[in-house]
Amino acid sequence: MPIEEILLIWTSLNKKIVVVLENLSEQALSRPCEISQQQEVTLKWLIQDYLDHLEHHVKKHL
Repeated sequence: MPIEEILLIWTSLNKKIVVVLENLSEQALSRPCEISQQQEVTLKWLIQDYLDHLEHHVKKHL
């Protein structure tokens, strides 16, 4: 796939994620998420981890 097409899909998906995140309540953000049998985190932590991961990749390729 051409990189332009990949970026368009990636941007579109992340815009949809933003809409969902903007509408989460504090109660929803505090819900537990099981990453593995040994690790449980909150939804808020998982979101922040995703954002940090994204930022890492964006900075790496600028």
